[in-house]
Amino acid sequence: MIRKFQNRDLPRVMEIWLASNLEAHHFVSSEYWLGKQNLVQTLLPQSNVYVFLHNGMIVGFMGLHDDFIEGLFVDRMHRSRGIGGSLMDFVKSVHGVLALHVYKENVRAYEFYLKNGFTVSREWDDEETGKRVFEMVWQK
Repeated sequence: MIRKFQNRDLPRVMEIWLASNLEAHHFVSSEYWLGKQNLVQTLLPQSNVYVFLHNGMIVGFMGLHDDFIEGLFVDRMHRSRGIGGSLMDFVKSVHGVLALHVYKENVRAYEFYLKNGFTVSREWDDEETGKRVFEMVWQK
């Protein structure tokens, strides 16, 4: 089940956010992600966030700002079960265009977005991490 984020969801969402970033972005120092926690914790409730529940527990979420996907995260134990795809289909149903940024080295995410109809529109080196980033866009 997908529903809108509620403030009480913040601890679980942050747990998934940190664990997922540390695992998926092993090529970026863990200090970088640990240093972003307070900022993300402040910004998350101000964004459009949708959570995916399995047996009443949050196992994934997606955050958006207008038509920009800020992040899509699924708990490690629940990946490859269609949760990310369900969240993506949900937001595609209410948006005509979507954009996002993904690290080139995050191959699993990059391939997921390609599979979901996104194409690379530009690329650059991220100033904070020095890593290559793709901007990807999807249109209905």
